[in-house]
Amino acid sequence: MESLTTRFQREVFYPYLELLKAQYRFHPVFAHARKIWEEKLTAKELVNGPYLEKSQIYEAGKPLYTLGLDENTAATIQQRLGERPLWKHQTEALELLLNGKNAVISTGTSSGKTLCYQIPILDDVIRDPSPGLRAVIIYPLNALVNDQLTEWEEMLKAHPQVTFARFTGQTPDDQIDYERRLRDMIRKRLADQPYSQKALQREVQRLLEEELRKDEDVPNRLNHRVAIRSNPPHVLVTNFSMLEYLLERPVDVPIFENARLKFLVLDEVHAYRGVQATEIAFLTRRLKDRLGLEKLTCIATSATLGRQGDVASQAKVRKFVAELFDDAFPDNNPVYGSTAEPVLLEPSSYPTPNEYLKAINALRNDSEADMRSHLRINISDKRLASLLNHDGNLYRLRKEILTKPTLLSEAAKLLWPGDPSGDDGLQALLEIVATVKVDESHEDLLSTRLHYFVKAQDGLYICLHKLCPGRHASNPAFFVSRKNDADTPDGYCPDCHHVGRQSKLVEVVTCRKCGYLFGALQDLGPRRAREQSDGNGQPKPHFDSFSTELGWVADSYWSYFSVEDDLPYPSQPKTDEEEEDQDDLFMNPAELQWCVACGKKKDEGAGDNCRCEKPHLRKIKVFHRQCPATARANLEKQEKELLTSCPNCGARNGSGIEPLRRFQESDDEMGMGMAIPLAHFQVTPVKEKDSRKLLCFTDHRQRAAAFPSLLEEETFGHDMGRKIIEILDREKKPLDLHSLGSELASIADPRSEDHDPDFFLPVSRYPDEELDAKEKRDLWVAETFGYFGIPDSARESAEDLGLVAVEFHLSDNEKSAFRNLLNRHLSLEEAESVLQVLLGYMRQRKAFTLPPGVQPDAPAFGRVTPDIAYVLRREGNRNTYGWLPHGERDNVVTDYLKRLFDLSRSETLSLAEQIWQFLISKSLLIESKERWKLDHEHLFITKTAARYVCNRCGIVTAYCARNCCPRKKCVGTLESQPFDRARENIIAQWVAGVAKPKFTTLKSEEHTAQISKDLAKTIEEEFRAAGVDLLSSTTTFELGINIGDLQKVLLRNAPPTSASYVQRVGRAGRGKDKNAICVTLCRRTKYDADAWNAPPRLMSGEVRPPTVFIQNKFIAQRHFNAAVFAKFLQVKIAKEHILGQVRQQVRLEAFLPVESRTNI
Repeated sequence: MESLTTRFQREVFYPYLELLKAQYRFHPVFAHARKIWEEKLTAKELVNGPYLEKSQIYEAGKPLYTLGLDENTAATIQQRLGERPLWKHQTEALELLLNGKNAVISTGTSSGKTLCYQIPILDDVIRDPSPGLRAVIIYPLNALVNDQLTEWEEMLKAHPQVTFARFTGQTPDDQIDYERRLRDMIRKRLADQPYSQKALQREVQRLLEEELRKDEDVPNRLNHRVAIRSNPPHVLVTNFSMLEYLLERPVDVPIFENARLKFLVLDEVHAYRGVQATEIAFLTRRLKDRLGLEKLTCIATSATLGRQGDVASQAKVRKFVAELFDDAFPDNNPVYGSTAEPVLLEPSSYPTPNEYLKAINALRNDSEADMRSHLRINISDKRLASLLNHDGNLYRLRKEILTKPTLLSEAAKLLWPGDPSGDDGLQALLEIVATVKVDESHEDLLSTRLHYFVKAQDGLYICLHKLCPGRHASNPAFFVSRKNDADTPDGYCPDCHHVGRQSKLVEVVTCRKCGYLFGALQDLGPRRAREQSDGNGQPKPHFDSFSTELGWVADSYWSYFSVEDDLPYPSQPKTDEEEEDQDDLFMNPAELQWCVACGKKKDEGAGDNCRCEKPHLRKIKVFHRQCPATARANLEKQEKELLTSCPNCGARNGSGIEPLRRFQESDDEMGMGMAIPLAHFQVTPVKEKDSRKLLCFTDHRQRAAAFPSLLEEETFGHDMGRKIIEILDREKKPLDLHSLGSELASIADPRSEDHDPDFFLPVSRYPDEELDAKEKRDLWVAETFGYFGIPDSARESAEDLGLVAVEFHLSDNEKSAFRNLLNRHLSLEEAESVLQVLLGYMRQRKAFTLPPGVQPDAPAFGRVTPDIAYVLRREGNRNTYGWLPHGERDNVVTDYLKRLFDLSRSETLSLAEQIWQFLISKSLLIESKERWKLDHEHLFITKTAARYVCNRCGIVTAYCARNCCPRKKCVGTLESQPFDRARENIIAQWVAGVAKPKFTTLKSEEHTAQISKDLAKTIEEEFRAAGVDLLSSTTTFELGINIGDLQKVLLRNAPPTSASYVQRVGRAGRGKDKNAICVTLCRRTKYDADAWNAPPRLMSGEVRPPTVFIQNKFIAQRHFNAAVFAKFLQVKIAKEHILGQVRQQVRLEAFLPVESRTNI
């Protein structure tokens, strides 16, 4: 079996690259550029990793029995530890806390920090279980509160006298509210199950009763606010926002009555910074003041705070926590993890990489296999954990090599210099270690998380110097970065630089449709006009003041150009009337002499001009300026004029997006490209059930919220195309749209025998109200109509890829009559193709009837609903298109007929009108109020008998007449080209059902501060239970949360701090299987580029202690006001009961004089 990194390369990185490449197209003219781009866009160029973590071996602490714990406490903790002892940092912290001293524990993730405060709290309550609040534990995030509540529940099973509760915004009001929320959660969990309404109601009730019976097994967990207020728990778990409510609301006064608070815990204390840290500091003071306490045992935990061994740094940590808690911390704080020296037992062995590979293969086949012979360790104890104590290679890794984060390949070279199988052998050793770590007693053997850093594509660049050494057979040199080696300055050709020449690289852009390549330069004129000041010597604003660095899209103005031979300008079709919205440059590009050495034009006029002694000039043809040079006032206006169409294929821009794009993917494109294969990747391939669980992080809240819908929408179309092809293959006959939609609905229906759980509608396609079975089927029928009712702009549907065809059913007589009408020496097949193309124009405008039950405003149709119709000539009618053009410009119908038959305009209009009359006379169109639509009952989907591709614009079609391209104004020729998996991109393979590995749409959810607390909790539980494949989060899932079997984490940007990185990747590999993959996507920012260049800094950097601004008078005033307000409410309402029963919401009368209350 292949190693983990080899499989990662093949199953994750290669598909990731292919998904990115599928967004770009190369015209056949630029086959050389495509070849270089694909050769250079490799793992070597984009990936830094995998890295292994620093080896952290914790020193064993004192035996549990020496700590003076109650025997019941000791028994509980020993059961939890198993064979493992307490670590030294745990016993050091416990010695402080058990003696009433404060402690701040700063050790890595999964190092047992939680146990440090659980033990003293548990021991205190076991010794004295009398009522009253004993400990308040504050977490920064609700998700962490929920996670830790589960841990307390597990620990306190044997101690029903110790009560505990969670009090956050998610806590139900009373038992009725608690049961309602349980019922809602169960109903949501069963939403996709095949139940009738009555059966669903019965099943929900059954599961509710089952959950309530489970509650009886945990009598010490208080589930709602009424229970907490009436019988305050010993342990209260909350967040800092809720703590302030508790201190203020009269209804919560009982929680603090008779409180005997002894412990105050701030978990993940490094998360509190700046103003938030100051707010926490005042809250802790108010809590102590409210309870009249002089002393509390204060506990703070953090995975990364301060620098171990640095006296000054440790003093700053103590100062920070002392100001937070308003209490001093002893000098032996912070408590850090003590590193133990690894021990190599004799007889020792140093297996070769091949021996490790044989060993892991044997272990995969039999988890109980005897490894002594494979590892060449001759001892009587055959337990794998014991054998590893004699492994010299593992000892060297822990002792010498992994003293800091290290590349896996570098570690392998140090272990086995010159052995080409070293990387695979080291990965086999790591997998063996992970097998042993299933038993948590051996967690400290070695971290088996792998860290990958993947940078964004930088673009595609060309050297235009005619003497460039990188030119081959008259083809120019292309590069995939502006920075290509350490010796060459950014933005210059390295090949020219190495021979003493200077040549600036020019960025290349591509047409989104046909893949034709053009050059792009930034015109600095508008920027200089915007930044012009009072004559301080800055360059004056002029047109064509070029820079080869394009800058950011939003505030940069680009000029597009072609250059003789290297980026030739495409020939333009001759037409009677040019596009009204295209400038003159389009047909007659401006010719400039441009110097490749300095990047400036050769001109004696104003602006930036070449001043090189020996310029190397190239003639460029500027065919579009985003800042038009037609008037100098344009420099001041700052209005950007976008390119309206591609000079080669005529593809139009849409929604304000130009038809040309850079070879740079967006953050979302990069995130989706990695998320899809990474989620499907099996870190441990021998598991009984595949896991697609993936946790994604980003620091941009809007992107985190939008990512799940974006991902589902993007991939759903691919899955739908694949299912359509599967249905047609199975049925072996054409299907009408309604029947095809019903088949798709059946596959998505859990009640059907054909049900595929991986095929489902994105959440955004469902209406808010619940649907019955018929309405769901109608929704799928609408999806089918919408799927085939779009123009070829998507280029990714089964029809656009030439895998299926939409055929308007015609009788033999109708086909023959149409051929006779054309009278142009066409075969019957060609004549039918002409008619199918013309009717296809109508269909792609959504000018078709709908079957009963399908609503025109269904989400499947998007913004353009199918209430479009055709008339012969459009005369200002809404929602209509004219079969004949309005004015002098051709529409798609007349343009196609003119090119197909080489007709004059009058001949074209005459033929088009005859065809219209034929369609009406043969009843091929349905009329309503003198508006005409296609009859949907005549639309059938079939597998293509032939497949044609235009050699100019690249459009794919099943219909060909005289090899004329159906795209408007395209002068290309259709060529027969059967579908070939080897030459098609990964999206085409996905839709065709031949992609390897096979991907499906991921069930995705967001977990951000934008969603409700109840929904967040439900999503957390579904993610743990594998009901959700991908979770998109900001910082809400970052701190200390245990997802159990999670093995994959994706960071969509380099985190802002080392602490954030450590916390986020620490979510993976916490279950029984410790193997884990963590991928960080590094964007095109300097910060992310630095992270990619030097990952160890992010993986193990110091986190400086935050600062508490306790002298901030504004925050102090707010908390003073809050304390006074709380006292007022307590006296007037809680004590005097002047308004009757105390409730969570306070009535307005409490703030008014008695005589004014009767008028309320």
